[in-house]
Amino acid sequence: MLTVNGFKIGEVFISAWQGFTNNILVLIAIPLAQITILFLTYIVVAFFMMFLHFFIFLFPVLLFIEIFISLYFTLSLVRASLYIERGETVTWEILKNDIIILIKFAAVFIIIGIVVSAILATVLIFLQLILGANFFSASLIGLFTMIVAAVTTALFFPAPFIIADKKDVSIIDSLKKSFNIVSKNIPHALIFAVVCLAINIICSIPLAIGLIITVPISMIAAAIVYKKFETVSAANIEKGNELGNTSN
Repeated sequence: MLTVNGFKIGEVFISAWQGFTNNILVLIAIPLAQITILFLTYIVVAFFMMFLHFFIFLFPVLLFIEIFISLYFTLSLVRASLYIERGETVTWEILKNDIIILIKFAAVFIIIGIVVSAILATVLIFLQLILGANFFSASLIGLFTMIVAAVTTALFFPAPFIIADKKDVSIIDSLKKSFNIVSKNIPHALIFAVVCLAINIICSIPLAIGLIITVPISMIAAAIVYKKFETVSAANIEKGNELGNTSN
């Protein structure tokens, strides 16, 4: 069985499944509430567009509402995952999010998106100039793109959890800490990311209904892996300090 720094990937998902089943009502309600509110928003917008054609100019407002709703419920799900990782029971209070944390949470996603997009654009342009335009180069570029996207995303996946977990941490510090704890565990983080992606792709096939279950489970598993990486990183730092003191 695949292992990550002494703990097995299978055990991570077993723990995540147990946490999900113990809090199933709230965890399913979060994505369902998100889907319902987004659906109602689209219905209202469609209604106004049928009778008020100028309403199409408010499309940016609709986009903002969509992003806000998605981030709001994602933050609730991340916080719920951290509660479960600590062995706590998730209550409906999880739907109440602090606006400052939500802003920092959104900023982290924006920065990660910009960093990943910038790296991908650079790699794509570089490979295009070297390999030219043909089927082989397109396949190779696609492969490199997936690898670069996977690595850069894996490096920063704990950042949103850090923002939700440590309320006083700054946006930049959350990204730095994420990079530090994952950079020493890149192979394990990639294995975990691939397993998560595979599970969610497979379960999205039947009309994406399975995602209502697999997304919360993946979030809980990610919270567990984040805390494991954090513990290992702290232990390594402490060990290094002890060795430094001994040598002195």
